Amino acid sequence: MRCGFAIVHVKSERNFGCYHGVTRCVSFPAPPAGRQPQTGSLSLLHAASTTPCGITGMAYWLVENSLTSKPKILERGSFTIAAPSKEKKFYHRVSDAIGNNYSPSARHLSSARIYEATKFIHRDELGHSRPLSRFSEDTPRQRYETDTNRHSEDNSPIYADTPWSNGDISEDNGDNYSESPMSPAEFDRESMDVYQMCDRDVPTYDALTKACLSITFPPYYISTLGLPRASSPKQSDKQRFLELVETCIDGAMVAPLATDWLQKIFSLVPTRLLALESAKTDFLEELDEDYRHSMKKGMLDYVLLDEEEQERLGVTVLPKQIEKVGRYDFPWHENVNIARIFMESELYVTHPVMSALLYHFHTKYGDIRLLSVSELRRLMPMTMPELEQHITESCRSAADTLLQNWLPESAVLVDEHRDLIEDCMPVDNVFMWEMKDTRIEKMDRFFECIASLMSNLLRSCVKNSLDELVAFVEEYVEGNSYEGEYDLFAGLALPNRIVPVNLFLDTNLSGEPALRCSPSFEDICKKFEQMVDVMVKSVTKLPRVEHRLFEKVDQLEVTYIPCVQLDQTIVREEIIECAKTKISQIVMANSTGPIKYIHVYDKFVHLLKPEALRKVEKFIKRRHGLPNFVKEIESLKGMAAALASMPVYVPMNFFLLNCENINNVLMTKARWLTEIMVTHIVDTSRVFNRSICTEYDTIVKKITAQSETTEQLVEQEAYVEFLQTGEIYTLREKHEKAAENLLFLMEYALLIRDDIQLNQRTFSWPERIMPMILNTEQKLQKEHTIALRRLKEWKRVFVKTLEEAQRQIREFKSKDRIPEADQYVKQLNELSVTLELFKEERQRVNHEERLLNTGHQGEYPEIEAMIVTKEPYDRLWQAAVNFHSEYEKWMNSPFLEVNAEEVAEEVQSLWRTAYKLTRLFASPEYRGPLRAAMTIKGKLEKFRIHMPLINVLCNPGIKDRHWQLMSEQVGFDMKPDEEMPLNDMLKQGLEKHIDQLKDISSRASKEFALEKALSKMKSDWEAVDLNFTVYKNTGVSILASIDDVEALLDDHIVKTATMKNSPFIQSFEKDVNEWDTTLRRIKSIVDSWLKVQAAWLYLQPIFGSQDIRNQIPKEGAMFEQVDEHWRSIMKTAIVNTNALVVMSQPQMLEKLQHSESMLDEIQKGLNDYLETKRLFFPRFFFLSNDELLEILSETTDPLRVQPHLKKCFEGIAQLTFNSDTVILGMESAEKEQVRFVNKIVPAEAKGLVEKWLLQVEEMVWEMMEEMVVAGGGDDEAKSPGSDGRGSGSAVLQVLQAKCGLAAYLERSNRQIDDIVELVRGKLSPMARTTLGALIVIDVHARDVVAELLDKNIHSPQDFQWISQLRYYWEEQLVIVRMITTRVPYGYEYLGNTGRLVITSLTDRCYRTLMGALQLNLGGAPEGPAGTGKTETCKDLAKACVVFNCSDGLDYQAMGKFFKGLAQAGAWACFDEFNRIELEVLSVIAQQVQTIQRAVAEQLQRFVFEGTELSLDPSCSIFITMNPGYAGRSELPDNLKVLFRTVAMMVPDYAMIGEISLYSMGFVSARSLAAKIVATNRLCSEQLSSQHHYDYGMRAVKSVLMAAGNLKLRYPTEQEDILLLRSINDVNLPKFLSHDIPLFEGIISDLFPRVVLPQPDYGPLMTALHDNIAKRHLQPVPAFVEKIIQIYDMIQLRHGLMVVGNPLAGKSSALHVLASALSDLSIKKLMEEHMGKRSKKKHLSKEAIRKIKYKQMMWKTYRHRK
Repeated sequence: MRCGFAIVHVKSERNFGCYHGVTRCVSFPAPPAGRQPQTGSLSLLHAASTTPCGITGMAYWLVENSLTSKPKILERGSFTIAAPSKEKKFYHRVSDAIGNNYSPSARHLSSARIYEATKFIHRDELGHSRPLSRFSEDTPRQRYETDTNRHSEDNSPIYADTPWSNGDISEDNGDNYSESPMSPAEFDRESMDVYQMCDRDVPTYDALTKACLSITFPPYYISTLGLPRASSPKQSDKQRFLELVETCIDGAMVAPLATDWLQKIFSLVPTRLLALESAKTDFLEELDEDYRHSMKKGMLDYVLLDEEEQERLGVTVLPKQIEKVGRYDFPWHENVNIARIFMESELYVTHPVMSALLYHFHTKYGDIRLLSVSELRRLMPMTMPELEQHITESCRSAADTLLQNWLPESAVLVDEHRDLIEDCMPVDNVFMWEMKDTRIEKMDRFFECIASLMSNLLRSCVKNSLDELVAFVEEYVEGNSYEGEYDLFAGLALPNRIVPVNLFLDTNLSGEPALRCSPSFEDICKKFEQMVDVMVKSVTKLPRVEHRLFEKVDQLEVTYIPCVQLDQTIVREEIIECAKTKISQIVMANSTGPIKYIHVYDKFVHLLKPEALRKVEKFIKRRHGLPNFVKEIESLKGMAAALASMPVYVPMNFFLLNCENINNVLMTKARWLTEIMVTHIVDTSRVFNRSICTEYDTIVKKITAQSETTEQLVEQEAYVEFLQTGEIYTLREKHEKAAENLLFLMEYALLIRDDIQLNQRTFSWPERIMPMILNTEQKLQKEHTIALRRLKEWKRVFVKTLEEAQRQIREFKSKDRIPEADQYVKQLNELSVTLELFKEERQRVNHEERLLNTGHQGEYPEIEAMIVTKEPYDRLWQAAVNFHSEYEKWMNSPFLEVNAEEVAEEVQSLWRTAYKLTRLFASPEYRGPLRAAMTIKGKLEKFRIHMPLINVLCNPGIKDRHWQLMSEQVGFDMKPDEEMPLNDMLKQGLEKHIDQLKDISSRASKEFALEKALSKMKSDWEAVDLNFTVYKNTGVSILASIDDVEALLDDHIVKTATMKNSPFIQSFEKDVNEWDTTLRRIKSIVDSWLKVQAAWLYLQPIFGSQDIRNQIPKEGAMFEQVDEHWRSIMKTAIVNTNALVVMSQPQMLEKLQHSESMLDEIQKGLNDYLETKRLFFPRFFFLSNDELLEILSETTDPLRVQPHLKKCFEGIAQLTFNSDTVILGMESAEKEQVRFVNKIVPAEAKGLVEKWLLQVEEMVWEMMEEMVVAGGGDDEAKSPGSDGRGSGSAVLQVLQAKCGLAAYLERSNRQIDDIVELVRGKLSPMARTTLGALIVIDVHARDVVAELLDKNIHSPQDFQWISQLRYYWEEQLVIVRMITTRVPYGYEYLGNTGRLVITSLTDRCYRTLMGALQLNLGGAPEGPAGTGKTETCKDLAKACVVFNCSDGLDYQAMGKFFKGLAQAGAWACFDEFNRIELEVLSVIAQQVQTIQRAVAEQLQRFVFEGTELSLDPSCSIFITMNPGYAGRSELPDNLKVLFRTVAMMVPDYAMIGEISLYSMGFVSARSLAAKIVATNRLCSEQLSSQHHYDYGMRAVKSVLMAAGNLKLRYPTEQEDILLLRSINDVNLPKFLSHDIPLFEGIISDLFPRVVLPQPDYGPLMTALHDNIAKRHLQPVPAFVEKIIQIYDMIQLRHGLMVVGNPLAGKSSALHVLASALSDLSIKKLMEEHMGKRSKKKHLSKEAIRKIKYKQMMWKTYRHRK
């Protein structure tokens, strides 16, 4: 019977557990095409008709109308989903109903009948099936023979019983099927016959032979029926057929496409096409559609095999037409004969030589292998080099065998069949030359065939060798993966076969230290590939057999037997590639285990890294105690022990992992690190013990030393007295530490002899030192007594010496001889030296008395008395000596050398001294000194008579013309010569002409003064050199430090002008005028020089950029001309830097003035260029010219924009670039990163920075809009913090909109509680900032909801609701509403910033500002400082440009700012707006009005100050003012009307504190906020009033920030302690000493029973004391406390001011703190200090930077000072 198949989907039923939705492919028999279904005894219809159930089923099926539009074809609810409905009319068992897609002729098949037919079959001893005894053993054979004879007698074809006939071919060529029915009994007997036929005695063949013998061919007259295709329906029924396929068979009844089918399909598709997802999806849909249609059609074809079904379904299937074709001959017979002749005569396949060679190789060398796997097994495990060497040697041995044995033997075989070879060669021919060529060709072809045969044999040898190697490797195909940890006593650790390859675990020699397998698995694969190549190469040099049969011919190349090719360019050998691939797969499959096992060493691998040594060294440097060393050493020893216990050899299926080396390396490293720490303790102990012994040696040396002075004696006494409580006590403590060290070393170290002796000497010192101390005390007592006796004798001798000096001074009372004055002065000088010696000796005596503690110190007042007594005598006799010496010099020296001023001054001084001495010596006992004083006084008075004339004549300004005038007045020539003395001039009697001479002398003095001043100015300029310094890397010098030159120049110009106006200038007026002209030219040159230099310095970097010069070529050319002039001037100037020389360059002033005018034009062109850039990208208006030029000067480097992005985009700190400078995203100052959807390539802008910045602006808006819309599209707000994605600003806006809409108080409280709980946990800084902002918003929303509920507000039109700032979704846009104002959200990126706490004052300001926006006006909050005016404007706008106004601001700068606002649509807040001058405010009013009018008129473009601008109507202008403050002006009326004002006076401190503390994670936020407010209020009431005291919003904010920082560091600490610490840290440093007790009383009342733990500043305190000592200061507690307070304040403030009285230590405190922090940083003790600070401040590097900055500024200030 014919078989078809169908795929059915078996339903999952409880009773049939083996069929759980499994797709089965079942075969079913089908009749030949064109035949009618058999309705005989095998028909299930016949079987069904004999049963009541079958009759009922038949009636059911016949009743169905064939015209039904959707007749039932498949049965629903059956065990098989695709079971045909027609089977219901047959009675089948459950087992037959599963997959029973039978053809009509096979309906009689049933598993029950098979069981009935075979249940009596049993198997004999050989396993053959045998019937039971009730069947005759002869019956089957006899029946078979009878059937055979019958066929022979009927002249039937011999193929009647062949499988293709199936008994269907009758004498009339099988036109009709047999109609004879078969009963069940007959079916059973026939089945038994079939089974018994299996027991015939037949020869035993292998499977291949049986398959070949079973092949039979029918004769040519047997017709061929073709492929079993289903018959087609009639043409008129095709439409019905297609409708049944589409509508009547449910697609669910077709089993889906199997996964493996899809995988095989996709394996045929190129990988590049699989990447096309849309095409792939379309293909799968089309494939599924075609598959389901084909399957449903097949099902219907099967059902329509039954004629009854055709009738029922109304589709008639035409019988398949069979074309009778006779075959009278085989058409391929001639081709077979041709092929046979070709094989015999051309390929010589049947030649005896070929058979002999083939037989010889298979019988003798058939088992030869290039590699013996059995030998390989014996030698394994092996390393890869050993394996490679073994395979190489094995292949060489096998190749030698073939070369030495097989080739010669093959040659002998060929030679033995020489005659047969000759026989097959061509016979003699008339044309010998033709025969010769033909014969040679035949012979060559014959040997080519031999070579081909031998090549195949060699290939088989290579292939078999490779197959055996691959088969051996494939024994390990299961790999070595294991689950969990590697078990040393099961699994892979107990291999059931030999482990082939040794694999070593080693360290990575390069890069980061890590473990690796050596050799690597890639190297192993390569090695195996090389081994395969070696096996192939070993048989490539076997010469062909003809080289052994014929003699060698010169220059004839040796040819080799071709074998497997290695050259991939010739042919790609599959056997090689397959072998390599399989081996590599096995190797990689076995790589999993070793790679996983490497992780066993993860806890040890850090020992290999340099960090391990650095960690140990760092641990040692931190000077930990011995317990910490024991802990670390035990840890390392534990590692070493664990490594020692680890297995050395680890079986891993294919690999034997050798861990010996890595175990030893790691153990050695662990022990080495242990040894380092132990050695450190040994060295430390050795040094420590030696220091102890050194101290004892020092003590012994000090107490046994002999005192030579009293100081040494006293010091020795004090030292011995202090020993018992000082050094000896300290040494006892050191002995305890030394004992601890010794116990440690006895446990972990092996001490050498020297260390043992050192320890013995160290611990024996306490017993030896005490007797030495007692002996020293007795000796010192005796020496003290001797010293007292020596002091007493010294004092007696000193008193006698004083008495002698007193006697000598008393003798001067009687001395009065003026000629002996020199001798008296000498005696007095000697007495002065003696008195100084007396003072020094008195100090030594007193010092001795203090040392010996006599209880009294001698004052010796005689010394001071002698000094007082001697002083008048000193003055008297020194005056006498001075007068006589000076008088002689004045009167007898040359007249012109006398200085009248000096003479007058000296005479006056000596007269005053003489006068005083006459008063002092008026007593009778001083008669001698009095006479001497009177004599000196008289001589001085006599000389004073000549002083007026001396003053007139001894004038250095008198010139020859003046002497001539004087001579005319006196009537004779009075001009002195050079040697004429003063005495001769006085004798000429000139006193009577004194008045006339005085006028001439006075005029000479004034002229001399002017001339001297002019000369001094010229000499000053000769010494003036200009300072030049090289400017950057230009090679051009510039003028530097010109301040002194300008000051000197201005001073001299003023002096010269004064001189020109003097009446005494006539004599040298020409010189003064020339000098004045020179100075004024120098002044002009300097002024112009400085202007040109300043402009050149500003423009040189700008025009040094090629980008700038390309964009403004005209100005660039002008600058090149200026640069040329400038360089030439500077080149000449630096040759000689003298100012007068430099300024005398030809045409210098003219060149500078010309350059100055050109630079003005360049500057104007540059400003116009920058204006163009700003108009294209309006945000450039917010940058200064320098910042914008820095960007434009390097347009090829987009990174130059990064430092200035913050001014253009409020929330963007920097852009994210890749290596190709392509912009991928943006990043805020809080490190929040946002990726752009599309990349921005600045290079495409071709140098136009403003172009790609516009793209960035548009991308930011687009990204923000997408994120806000995506976040707002959800119906339910997600739990805040549950998803960390999205930017902070987007999260805030989305949740604001939702909170505004979702007015549910309970939900708000729950959401706040959830967020606060998150804040108290561990969060990233960005997440904490976002959640803090959410808390601020949610708390305000909660309060609004509560207020609405309290006031029973229901309507959305109530003012209580519409007065709130609300966010709405309208047409996928965020709209902000407040009362009647409607403002679209700007989608500006804000970063991840916090939110201002929203209070009632904030809401009122919001309402005012929003109302101003509705009226196209500006907002003007006003109030005292610290009330939140600016912050409220910034919070409402978020992206707001804040500008601090000053009185120096002009309307042009404001106009530039307004241009940027109007075009960019930005919001600006002008802080302290009323500081601007009133005149400027009036112009600003017109500017603001122009913008507001353009917005109100909804203009697209408008003219602003002569420039046409594009207008963004979202721009807004806010101002803040502090009315009543100094320096503030009242706004003009025309400006007032452009702004809506709102007063902001007192913020709600309590609410701000409460919400801020909530956002920081505080639980008791409300009570703590109340305490902060109460503290500030009580301090303002009770404490003194100081200028630097502040209790406003800034102080509250500082306390809150400090509390938040402490909460982050100590989340589990009590909140009262944290807040109290914050209040102290912020307020205590600024209070004066008398206010501190009051402040402490306030906080003790507010925080009862709250005790703050004392700070531990450990290393910082040590560093402070060290630096205080270095600066020779005293570490008094108040000074140290102030330093600590400064340090704590730096942690909280951006900047600070240290105030106090002079010499209070302000600067010293800053310097000491800076030095201390620097020392901590250098010693790397910063981290240690931070770790030791228990619940205290946090030392940061920012503090060091702030202190360093202050120190640097202080040094700079002092330098400038």
